[in-house]
Amino acid sequence: MSAGRLRRVMTVEGRQRVPDGAGGYAVEWVEYGDRWVAYEPLSRPDRLKAMAESLEVHGTARLRYEPGLPRPIRLVDGDMVLEQVGGRAKLDDRRKWYEVDVREQQVDIEIEVES
Repeated sequence: MSAGRLRRVMTVEGRQRVPDGAGGYAVEWVEYGDRWVAYEPLSRPDRLKAMAESLEVHGTARLRYEPGLPRPIRLVDGDMVLEQVGGRAKLDDRRKWYEVDVREQQVDIEIEVES
């Protein structure tokens, strides 16, 4: 893959345990910064195949590998949220590209209506 395919800037997020104030903890998504990402939705035949295998994969996201990237990751671009699904991320032989299967998350949008 060439750098030219990294066409979208997305915010990388990782899960982090945060104290909940009652002696326990909650898991929240924490920003790790913006990265250039290539997102390729699955073709219709591939998506049907994934559904038949009970996988919730909607596409593949690729970004440059860097040590310390959180696992699993979530990628956010406005109201599009892509969450890593499945097993481990794939790393190419030269440790240059990081590839993950993702699914699109529905984002709750609050709309205020003036009366």
